[in-house]
Amino acid sequence: MEQIKIVPAGIQPWNRHVLAAAEKGRRFAYCSTLAIYIYQQNQYGVFTLEKIIAHHQDTISSITWSPHNPELLASCSVEKVVLIWDVHTEKIVASRQMKDVPVAMDWSPFLETSIAIADESTHLQAWDYTGPPKTRLLNTDAKAKVLRWSTRVVGRLAQGNEDSTVHVVDMSRGILRRIRPESDTPLGYVVDVQWDPLSDNYLLIGFRVGSIRMFDVDTMQPMRLFEQPGGCSSLRWIATVPGGFLSTDTKTGVIRIWNVSQSSPLELVKVRKVGFYNLIYVDRAERVLCTFRDGSFGVYHMVKRRWEFLSEPGHAETIFDCQFKTSNPNILATASFDTTVKIWDVSTMKCIDSLPGHEGVVYSIAWSPRKWPCTCHLGVCPAVVHGPAAGPALGVCMRARRRTRRCANSTLNYVLVCVRINSNVSVRVCVRVNSNVRVRA
Repeated sequence: MEQIKIVPAGIQPWNRHVLAAAEKGRRFAYCSTLAIYIYQQNQYGVFTLEKIIAHHQDTISSITWSPHNPELLASCSVEKVVLIWDVHTEKIVASRQMKDVPVAMDWSPFLETSIAIADESTHLQAWDYTGPPKTRLLNTDAKAKVLRWSTRVVGRLAQGNEDSTVHVVDMSRGILRRIRPESDTPLGYVVDVQWDPLSDNYLLIGFRVGSIRMFDVDTMQPMRLFEQPGGCSSLRWIATVPGGFLSTDTKTGVIRIWNVSQSSPLELVKVRKVGFYNLIYVDRAERVLCTFRDGSFGVYHMVKRRWEFLSEPGHAETIFDCQFKTSNPNILATASFDTTVKIWDVSTMKCIDSLPGHEGVVYSIAWSPRKWPCTCHLGVCPAVVHGPAAGPALGVCMRARRRTRRCANSTLNYVLVCVRINSNVSVRVCVRVNSNVRVRA
């Protein structure tokens, strides 16, 4: 057998900050649940898949690229380990076993071997991976969502938290100060924090509900307030424009261009129809790396207003089943742990439809031998087995794009393992009850 084509996994939906770009903009990396995918721009300006690093045994929680050496990349995961990779050789340069799960990281822009790490037990540390194993721990009393070093003040770090607060930390002296934004309604967790590249003191903070605020960290007072619909998924200052910044939301594929001098966006740039997960700059101010809620990612040129590269929306988790359409060998359906079913044209390797919204993990699919008695543009309906590993009231879901028909249901506590449709277009489901396997109609 010979491999003809490959569709890389989509970006994972579990953690937001699993996206990084090398300093000179010729490389970027993103993470599926267990692997790191590294793309490189070739001499013709085309981004191609360079490497897949599949070492972690549990969910990757964060990655960060060295701003000093484009060959060094750090990753951490739920297995309580932080790894420093040599991207060229795919070798581990250094590793650190943590006592608790690391949830956020950022590489120091001043110290070449220092990485800030926050864990789920509210501890914050700066790890020198070439130094002694002992590292000073700071207890912040808040679970971190994002870390950002200041690019202008040595040792200054911002930690955005789950409880809507932000810690401003002097890591060299171990001094913590806390920003507690005032609001009449819940702000949600801190999605992103960004230091103004043209100021020592201004910090931009984005909250889950869509509120964006700029603070002066010397006085700890708010300077400006901005609101956007659809929540907030990422923020980025425009390094070449004083006071200019970008924001994205989780509902639409729109990049908003702001200036702190005005309370409303200067421009709305619609790049896709699906919501954003994250956005970072690939280079200083022209190209941005975007990730979306359907698992796709791409490089968008903000000046030319066009995509330089855009991926297909691949699965972000394990694929449990794949079935070719009975009447068309070029159409393939795939079912995944990420709770989606995707329909592919294998002749072009394009994803022609994605069917989200299932109640749980999708374990098995089956194409009907002929048209199901409902509207379906493909002419058939995948029969989708879904649900958690075990639980009551699981069944078969007949899916025709966005129309759902439940054909079997039960209050038994069983695991659905397989579904098939016979020539009479009747459904047979293989289930496991305790340790016994049964076939149900």
